[in-house]
Amino acid sequence: MTWLGRAAPMLSNVIAPRGTRGYRTPRCITCGLRVAEPDGYRGHQATCVCTLWSKLAVQTEVCVLMARSEANKPTNTGRLLSLWLEGCSVQIRGERQYVQHEHDPHGHHAGQAGMTTVHSKELATWAEEGTAVLFPSPNAIPIEELPRPRRLIVPDGCWSQARRIMTKNLNPLGLPHVQLTVLTPGSYALRRGAAQSLCTFEAVTAALRCWEAPETTAELTRRFEDWHTRALALRGGPVVPRPA
Repeated sequence: MTWLGRAAPMLSNVIAPRGTRGYRTPRCITCGLRVAEPDGYRGHQATCVCTLWSKLAVQTEVCVLMARSEANKPTNTGRLLSLWLEGCSVQIRGERQYVQHEHDPHGHHAGQAGMTTVHSKELATWAEEGTAVLFPSPNAIPIEELPRPRRLIVPDGCWSQARRIMTKNLNPLGLPHVQLTVLTPGSYALRRGAAQSLCTFEAVTAALRCWEAPETTAELTRRFEDWHTRALALRGGPVVPRPA
């Protein structure tokens, strides 16, 4: 599945003919890692993790509400949740329509990204009993005080984007907010300013530790570390933070 429209400039570089200036190594639209080159080309080794593991069964339905600009970033971790968790979905916030195609430029993992566009009116259907929002708002309660919800909604984006999603889309629903109380620095190092905070995947994994089996969250952590190692290798190492 390929997203066009706003993502067209990025995709035009991906599908440029090999050997031309605009050519880039094809990446998986789900995990953001390298996929096998077409026609037996052996210039790069595939690092995609999409077929390595099956989905894990969990009792909590995780729903990621993603900012539009995050949908095509290879550093986004929200998509990994839908790859490895049963019942997890990724919704793209915004009124703009995207065109879906059955196959990506290289015919790899068609439709596996599992992303759909959600509109403001559709969000009203989320205001059901047993639904909570993971976000550290002023009125959020400690996650340990909330019984396991049926559905956990997670805004996905940078902090300013997440706050905008909360203000415009989730706060009007009147759902309870929960926040993590034990904040261990994460290992995510693909973006500047991420060293002392948790990425979306790490935050959701930390939340699920309160409600799901320990072996499930431990396996999620192991998979994320494997993906993170591969992603860092493609970047040549962690992103260096800007000087204070």
